[in-house]
Amino acid sequence: MMPLAPPYTIRALHHAFRHGDTTPSILTEQILARCADSPRGILTDVFDERALREAAASTRRWQAGQPLGLFDGMPCVWKDLFDVAGSVTTAGSPAYRHRPPAAADAPLVAAFSRTGGVNIGKAGLSELAYSGLGINPAFGTPPNPFDKRRIPGGSSSGSAAAVRAGLCAFSMGSDTSGSIRIPSAFHHLTGYKPSRHRFNQRQVFPLSTTLDEVGPIAAGVQDCYDAANLLSGRESRLLQGADWREISLLVPENAALWADTEDAVRSAFQVALQGLAAAGAAVCRADIPEFDAVMAAVAEHGTFAAAESLYFHREVLTGADGRLIDQRVLDRMFRAKSMSATDYVVLHDIRRRLQHSLWQRYPHHIVLLPTVAVVPPLLAPLESDAAHYHRINLLVLRNTSLFNFLDAESLSLPIGFSAQGLPVGLMLSTAPGQDERLFQVARAAERLLAEAG
Repeated sequence: MMPLAPPYTIRALHHAFRHGDTTPSILTEQILARCADSPRGILTDVFDERALREAAASTRRWQAGQPLGLFDGMPCVWKDLFDVAGSVTTAGSPAYRHRPPAAADAPLVAAFSRTGGVNIGKAGLSELAYSGLGINPAFGTPPNPFDKRRIPGGSSSGSAAAVRAGLCAFSMGSDTSGSIRIPSAFHHLTGYKPSRHRFNQRQVFPLSTTLDEVGPIAAGVQDCYDAANLLSGRESRLLQGADWREISLLVPENAALWADTEDAVRSAFQVALQGLAAAGAAVCRADIPEFDAVMAAVAEHGTFAAAESLYFHREVLTGADGRLIDQRVLDRMFRAKSMSATDYVVLHDIRRRLQHSLWQRYPHHIVLLPTVAVVPPLLAPLESDAAHYHRINLLVLRNTSLFNFLDAESLSLPIGFSAQGLPVGLMLSTAPGQDERLFQVARAAERLLAEAG
């Protein structure tokens, strides 16, 4: 049988099933063995019985020549915010560990299962999904696969780690301020955050009802595209890329977006940009006033995530279980206590106006930035110093969070490594509803940068 090495790609596994190189049952048994040996923090639950049952049914369909489609037998891991029948949805917090198990699958889990997919388990995360670092003292912090002393990025830390470790073909995470794209960048993977309402978010534990989106993390652009289409009920196809002579790239030059950006990140970004320009893309460099306005609005009025999470968790916070929550998470949440109703309404108004002005001016541009301004930071200083934790968390979230506030289609793509062997990501973002075009351009960039070496 053909050896399959992680991280897996969806179409390579599909090809292997079709040609008898492996079966869903064999693959699932291998994955479950890896799950048993995986570092603490990657998974919060493993569905051994369900996964083996689903894999056996898929194997029978493949052997009968009647697979249900591209995802029949495909293994997936879900961030522990999604309801999966029989499993407690903990949101990575000891405050919710003793909730009753979910009575039914979330609609996205059910839709995946109907295609013949194999549900492996649930992925760990930053507690309550409220950090871009991926640190979780209660459930464990997954080690960064490129340097175990460094953080995985978050909040979808386990989702990215599961893909990199070969525990699934793709995983589903959530992204409120960068929580899919950041760990994707830190794991040399691809992650996609859609614009509003692309996916059904019922029975998904919220952080911010205004900003939350869910999306896939996978080995490459095609995998994210296939998963996104599956879960939104669209037909998928092989991406052909794009003609660079028809692509306009927008590179923001706002000083605030480049402050504290590490040299390794700047260098990888410039090399990638030069490659895209050499291929024929038009490059526009400009200060983008809307980006400065977003940062000013948040500094003056507070954040949606703080206000909405404080409201959502209000009953837990007033009870004994509230004391179980990481103090650093509480510190961020409690900042909403100084927000007024006017602040909250003004934030919504500013958001509407900035979205309109930015995407009216740049309706078809692809905005390029480093996904994260730094390579994965060391874990130990973040655990020992709360002020350092909060400062680095804001820096890690800075670039990605703009595109949640502005409701963009946004994707992180791996573009290389620092001299220390640490991964760097490139973020491509565009106007809401332009997801098909974003994927085409991202696939073309992925192919071009791979050819450049």
